[in-house]
Amino acid sequence: MKDHNMYELKRLMVGLDFSDTDASIIKYIELMAPYFKPEKIYFTYIDTNLDLPEEIKQELYGGTVPYDEYLRTQMEENVKKNFPSYHAYDIEFIILEGSRLSTLVKWSKVKNIDLIVIGRKSSDKSSGSFLARIARRANCSVLIVPELTDYTFEGISFCTDFSESSRFAAQKAINLAREVGDTKVYCHHVYSVPTGYHVSGKSLRGYAKIMKDHATKKFEVFVKSLNAEGVEIVPVFTLDSKGRPAKLILEAAENVKSHLVAVSSRGRTTAASIFLGSFAEKMVIVSEKTPLLVGKPKGEALGIIGALRSL
Repeated sequence: MKDHNMYELKRLMVGLDFSDTDASIIKYIELMAPYFKPEKIYFTYIDTNLDLPEEIKQELYGGTVPYDEYLRTQMEENVKKNFPSYHAYDIEFIILEGSRLSTLVKWSKVKNIDLIVIGRKSSDKSSGSFLARIARRANCSVLIVPELTDYTFEGISFCTDFSESSRFAAQKAINLAREVGDTKVYCHHVYSVPTGYHVSGKSLRGYAKIMKDHATKKFEVFVKSLNAEGVEIVPVFTLDSKGRPAKLILEAAENVKSHLVAVSSRGRTTAASIFLGSFAEKMVIVSEKTPLLVGKPKGEALGIIGALRSL
């Protein structure tokens, strides 16, 4: 059994951008903080240019203080408004200059962050690719909060292919459920039938049953490898006949009323582990309504391919 502490999320970095999405993210922090029990929360804003001309500063806010100080004050007011229990946590407000992606990733390393929290705008259909790049380059876990989300943990899901790497997201989901209490945990597994199944002489339905039976046995072994004491885990098996596992997972999570889905950054194959994992990346791109936790062991290296894809 691995060290239970490696699954804790104690140091959080929350990326804000002064849009309407900020309120949703901050409210979600209010919801999750009592369960995650963070030791430190950094609320962060990154601007490409903080050195504004005096006339611009005058027009924006009167120019009475430096621009970064003005932004910090605005951020503090927004946090206090949407995070009533903020005073119970060690919070720091950071204003930075540079590219949002590279600066966020850099400072998450500088501050030894366990979890980056970032929002997803409902009006921006292209935000999925940007969020995937953040999840790909971050050397820690990433939580993506949609602008329109339910502020509850009535149900929590995790995706698994029963591999060792998929234990990471599973354990995070279980730990959260244990803290929340009175919540259901669902283990989602998508299985498919090999294209040459007809050679066996069995029907599609017959071969699908065989695949599901194998998945059921793997589930029983997998659950025993987790630290799940006191938490009931409900298996959800879904047949994928059209090559769209990410959408099937999200549809299944919605059907069982899961309000958070956890997925590990890496898949079963070595190739997938190099650059986030194709399944995890698809989950980030298509998960528009449900908060998504991409569980990644802190400090996980990207490798050459990951670095190239991040450019």
